[in-house]
Amino acid sequence: MREHFIIAARPQREWSWFVVVAFFLGGVGAGVFFLSLILGNLKWGLATGLVVVALGTNGAFVLDLGRPTRFWRAMLRPGTSWISRGILLILSFLLLGILYFLPFVVSGLPWEKGTSLGWVVGVFAALAALGVMTYTGFVLSYSPAIPFWNTTLLPIIFIIYANMGGTAVIFFLNPFLEKSAVNLKVLETLEIFLLLAAVGLILVYLLTSYYTQVGARESVRMILRGRLALPFFLGVVLVGLVIPLAISLTVYFVELEYGSVIALLVSAGILESAGGLAFRYCLVKGGIFAPVI
Repeated sequence: MREHFIIAARPQREWSWFVVVAFFLGGVGAGVFFLSLILGNLKWGLATGLVVVALGTNGAFVLDLGRPTRFWRAMLRPGTSWISRGILLILSFLLLGILYFLPFVVSGLPWEKGTSLGWVVGVFAALAALGVMTYTGFVLSYSPAIPFWNTTLLPIIFIIYANMGGTAVIFFLNPFLEKSAVNLKVLETLEIFLLLAAVGLILVYLLTSYYTQVGARESVRMILRGRLALPFFLGVVLVGLVIPLAISLTVYFVELEYGSVIALLVSAGILESAGGLAFRYCLVKGGIFAPVI
């Protein structure tokens, strides 16, 4: 009987672009819903978050699985699978989010804004949104076969990126809202904090990964010097972090006309969203199975 040994580390090829898009849209949708809720119930932000998660995230997962029936079977093992827990979190978020949003379009509901029941629904909807933001990080971190993913930092990084995506969408929506709908100064401050946090966490993540297992070290090399170096340095670092941070700092510290502020923030949001997609791409495609000797 012949025995086979895998000597070299090998990249994972099971997860496609659809998974990258699903992770991205799930974070953005949950992020914009969460921020719209805590920033003063921004009606269009709440609606946008629900639509992005319902159509974008679920649609991408169905396309990745190939057949819709697999999507429903995938949620039948919540006790052992973070994929199943994630699907249940998404469904819970959509249910609670729709319930919270309904009083904005239907009057007379017992949980409308300002009621105790409405406050309870809002709290649970916010918690469900946080669950959708973080579960993708847990899906990856509970992958011991791929050391680059097997870290508790990932759920935290995914929360940061989800809220960055949320602020980006609110920047997109802001031109269509009343000037008083969003406190831009608060949003700019939050944006700067999130960008700086992302820079610090990514740096710590890459450093700790490089000095752990062989598979994680190979992932870092692929991202910094290999085939993922261009999307990482151009997409994640320059487009997604450096330029948006420079724009945000300029808007925060320099007195500009309202129209110029909106144009700059929309530009920062577009670049930041592109960087968030690039980050998830590098993360998923940078996963390498640890060598077996």
